[in-house]
Amino acid sequence: MAFSQSTVSNVRWSIDGGGLWVAWDSSSPAGTIYQVYLDGALAWSGTRTHCALAPPRGRVRVDVGTVAAGEGSTSFAGDLPARPARRVRLTWPGADGVAGYRVYQSPTAGAAVGTTPVARLAADGGAGSSYSWTSADLGRGDWSFAVTAVDQVGDESIAATASATIAGPPKPPARNAAGDRLTYTYDPATGVAALSWLPPES
Repeated sequence: MAFSQSTVSNVRWSIDGGGLWVAWDSSSPAGTIYQVYLDGALAWSGTRTHCALAPPRGRVRVDVGTVAAGEGSTSFAGDLPARPARRVRLTWPGADGVAGYRVYQSPTAGAAVGTTPVARLAADGGAGSSYSWTSADLGRGDWSFAVTAVDQVGDESIAATASATIAGPPKPPARNAAGDRLTYTYDPATGVAALSWLPPES
């Protein structure tokens, strides 16, 4: 039996007492073995529906699922759901008389295309050939790109431009002066608790 998330739901986590606390609901019977992965690495296994882990550095992806008896220490990292693609792939046709191509990219989401090439590709074919370039992982937002052709003496053509939007999960609320992302007040007379938070971090 491989790693399965079919019976696991409502996975939740928080930083508590300096550690990462993870809990989940499951329709599996008592005694089922669960595994918890942080950013694709096996971090815990056991029969409880909660665990405490060392605090992560920065944001992490948490995956929780079940495995068969005796497989608690077996890594099923290859069976984890694929992380959504956050890269941009550019393709363009080749042209005659070109020594190479330069790729430009905005340095941050929402910014204009930078003036320093992020990639240089040598031309190995003329008209009828094709070229491609794939970016590194990008943060959420709108990104701009440009490709220029370079001749034998280093002169660049007018840039061909493109843009892409990288989708991602919403950013968390900003921290208040006390460092909290979520605060609440409780009115004992009405028995009502009110939650409050700041807009997401920019």
